[in-house]
Amino acid sequence: MAFTDGEIPYETKDMAAPLMRAAEAGDREALRIIGEMSERLAKYVNGALRKVGLSGQALPLVISGGVTKGKGHVLTDSIKRHMAQLQPQVRCVSAEFEPIAGTALLTLDVLHASGIPNEVMHNFRGDAGRLGLLRQES
Repeated sequence: MAFTDGEIPYETKDMAAPLMRAAEAGDREALRIIGEMSERLAKYVNGALRKVGLSGQALPLVISGGVTKGKGHVLTDSIKRHMAQLQPQVRCVSAEFEPIAGTALLTLDVLHASGIPNEVMHNFRGDAGRLGLLRQES
């Protein structure tokens, strides 16, 4: 109530990190909020897959975003659980690169229509690591 009454000096965008920390520590209310949020996200993805005619197909679902980069995995695990209930053939994966690197990869896809050569990907990963654009170790 204090937050919604403006008595807590946080903006909504600043609430994600403390929420994730609380959930990782086992806080029931934080876990409930994350559970509801991930259920809604899974329903949204499920609806989108149906709308574009991809429901029931084995596809990767790339999970990305700032709150998924933390040390814990409460949010991503919850999204995976909800997706498994709605679209069990969808495989949830974490993004390997920051979004700007993904943009460069799209360009490489165009340049190498038959597949990006291993040497090019090796160099790309190395450069991405040096530039701080790797989200996780591959």
